Amino acid sequence: RHGNRWSLVTESSWQPARLIPTSGINGTDEQETRATSSLLAVLPIVREFSTALLRPLGAPAGSIETFIEVPLTTADGRTVRPDGLIRITRGQKSWTTLVEVKTGNNDLGREQVETYLDIARDNTFDAVLTISNQIAPAAGVHPVEVDKRKLRKVALHHVSWAEIVSAAVLQRIHRGLADPEQAWILAELIRYLEHPRSGALDFTDMGGRFVEVREAVLAGTLRVSDKGTTEVVSRWDQLLRFAALRTRAGPRLRCAGCTLSARAGGLDASCICACYRTGEQRDALWVAARAEHGRGFDDRRRPPHRSMHD
Repeated sequence: RHGNRWSLVTESSWQPARLIPTSGINGTDEQETRATSSLLAVLPIVREFSTALLRPLGAPAGSIETFIEVPLTTADGRTVRPDGLIRITRGQKSWTTLVEVKTGNNDLGREQVETYLDIARDNTFDAVLTISNQIAPAAGVHPVEVDKRKLRKVALHHVSWAEIVSAAVLQRIHRGLADPEQAWILAELIRYLEHPRSGALDFTDMGGRFVEVREAVLAGTLRVSDKGTTEVVSRWDQLLRFAALRTRAGPRLRCAGCTLSARAGGLDASCICACYRTGEQRDALWVAARAEHGRGFDDRRRPPHRSMHD
């Protein structure tokens, strides 16, 4: 009551309680810890989802245990704490992988990945799994090049956040879960990872040299040996993989910063759907098409630089 008037609050303005809240995330460390803990906590509970995510990595069926920030010692006596560890046990056998997580625009580093490969070897672990917003250009290809000798006894895997969300959406929406509580838990994970504060970003960056490469294409002077060409081509491969993941998951996935559901039926190559791509991404698609068709390519087909969803 305020004076002689009641202050009425409608239920539409109330914030529902969430299993994984997005409030209180202060800095990259907290973002990575919360993303790691949220994902790893769901794996032992929603078994269909964990099977879809881990079986392609060589993980067996069995009892799943997950841990975060496990202290381990390197050969030179340093103590390091990988973001997580997954252990699957079946009978007398077990499969263990270290987990290293990056969120936002933070990329994986070779030195850190190789350190974890060494630790995994020294502890007879089976694998190292990295998770970040980097999208590998092809299945089985890691975005970080490491010393191949370190892979003799330990497998190295990479899964992007886009792949994780895609797998979760496929299981929750398309394949379904028999247990309604597990379905709700997985839906909460999806909701969290789709929130901008989670750090599980959409693909939004074509690299620092994209504009330079784009202008060279326009001028007809681009050479394979030019600086930035390899980077932009790699980013292009990542964009295609990201678009494929979006299409695979279907219209349930939402675009970052967009309140509308993504269009059913996947990508519309003719209009270069704004719900899926930033202006930079649409420019990249146009540059690729112009490079393929030459100067005779109809410039009127170039997509707009910006839209209400950018």
